[in-house]
Amino acid sequence: PAEFANLDNVLIIRKSDTQLSALNVRLASLFKTGSNAKDVAGGNILQIETGDTVIVR
Repeated sequence: PAEFANLDNVLIIRKSDTQLSALNVRLASLFKTGSNAKDVAGGNILQIETGDTVIVR
């Protein structure tokens, strides 16, 4: 990530059928500490899907 990117202020816009969803995500701790298999398997990490728009504010 960019040096000045605010990874605790990430917005993911997801389109489902005819609806748009805005998901706020905090990623800073993930980049600092990394993830483990439990986080991934437990669904604690949001997965980017085809068609998602990611905005780092």
